[in-house]
Amino acid sequence: MPNGNLNCLGLPAVIIEGGGYCIYTVIDRKPGPTWSSFSVVLHETTKWYHSGTTQRVNAQEMQAVLFNLGQIKIRGGFLDTPCFGNENNGGLNQVVLNLE
Repeated sequence: MPNGNLNCLGLPAVIIEGGGYCIYTVIDRKPGPTWSSFSVVLHETTKWYHSGTTQRVNAQEMQAVLFNLGQIKIRGGFLDTPCFGNENNGGLNQVVLNLE
């Protein structure tokens, strides 16, 4: 987590583990009152970091994770948190892993 910040925005949205690495990326978007879509690209140029640090992942490390994928964790909801005022809700729907 960058700077140990415990606010809702800036927390890891996706964590993947494999090849001896644990890496994460963040999505700094507030949930809204309607469903919205977003994508997470599994490529080192899209701001993946080593767990517990702000050190960026390089191409070799990303490949090691993806070739030896052991776990994918997705933060999927916002409920009863003080981060977004009185409209605290959210969820996760239709997760798709595209192997292109």
